[in-house]
Amino acid sequence: MRMAVSALVIGIVLSVVGCTGSPQVPPPLPGRTPAVPLVVVTGDIVPAVWTTLGALTSGTVEAVLVQPGDLVSAGDLLLRFDPTDANLAVQRAQVGLETAQAQLALLQAGARPEDIAAARSTVSATLVSIADLRVSLPAATEQARLAWVQAANALRDAQASYENIYWENRALEENLGGTPLPDANVDAEARAQRAVENAQAAMDQARLDYEQAQQHEKTALNTAWYELQAARDNVAVVSATVRPEEARLAQAAIAQADVALQSAQVALERCQVRATFGGPVGAVLVRAGENVSPGQALVTLGDLTTLRVETTDLTEIDVVRVAVGQKATITLDALPEQVLTGHVTRVLPMPTTSAGGVHYTAIIALDQLDPAIRWGMTAFVSIEVSE
Repeated sequence: MRMAVSALVIGIVLSVVGCTGSPQVPPPLPGRTPAVPLVVVTGDIVPAVWTTLGALTSGTVEAVLVQPGDLVSAGDLLLRFDPTDANLAVQRAQVGLETAQAQLALLQAGARPEDIAAARSTVSATLVSIADLRVSLPAATEQARLAWVQAANALRDAQASYENIYWENRALEENLGGTPLPDANVDAEARAQRAVENAQAAMDQARLDYEQAQQHEKTALNTAWYELQAARDNVAVVSATVRPEEARLAQAAIAQADVALQSAQVALERCQVRATFGGPVGAVLVRAGENVSPGQALVTLGDLTTLRVETTDLTEIDVVRVAVGQKATITLDALPEQVLTGHVTRVLPMPTTSAGGVHYTAIIALDQLDPAIRWGMTAFVSIEVSE
């Protein structure tokens, strides 16, 4: 009986295999779809449009105006820095610009008639002063020279008088034979000696006065001539029209002051952090009163209307089978009963490398968005690939 059953089985197998010995794939059963090759990966739900706004300046956070979850529009104010220093910088720049503009206006207006008249009057007064000096200074110098001559004559007379008294006393001492000179003679000799000393001092002072008078005459005249030249130059400057070089220099000063003002205004604007697009606030990373530095992260925004799936474990073996346009089925841990559909829109060329190996990122666009889907949810993706 067992042998009969075995023979029956062998006969059935041989009828399937056929004479060639090659297996034949049976046609699919009616009502069934052939199996589709799949690449199964996991990923995260993330918006295509999201950003973390950073500080463009250093300062103290004065106010935080949003909280995580708040819905904002493009341009909404999110937080504000203390603007005190920035406001002062703008005011200084405005004053600098107004000063430069006023200087150009003054230059273009030219000299007033009364300014020209005053400058010419200074020239006339300087000429009169020079004429007076050319008379008075030589006279003063000559007077000092005469005083020196008189002092020298007085010294010569004092010396002669002293010599007469001195030799008379020496002759009297010889006649007296050692008897002391009378007091009157001794006093007369001492007075004559002091007279010589006084005359010498007077003559030295007179010579010094004369030398100083000579130097003063030279210096005063030179100074007067310099003042005359400066007065004449001033008349030329006051009377002259604006030269092109001066106008360009004044205009350059205005342009420089305008740039400084624009820079200060930009710094003031950077004290306010505004939303670059509409969407919910994902995270607020600073608090009021905190000091921040340029580049520090402040607020994270995302546009939830652009949610998509970015794979996290697509291997280098499977990535070669994934291509743009392939259909995908997505399920979420948070919504296990809901099956979403989508398609591959991009496969990033560079991988991420970690201890778990080399993984590529494929981006899957969702055909429909469910309000229940949240940023950061874990997704399980089955991508329909070709063999």
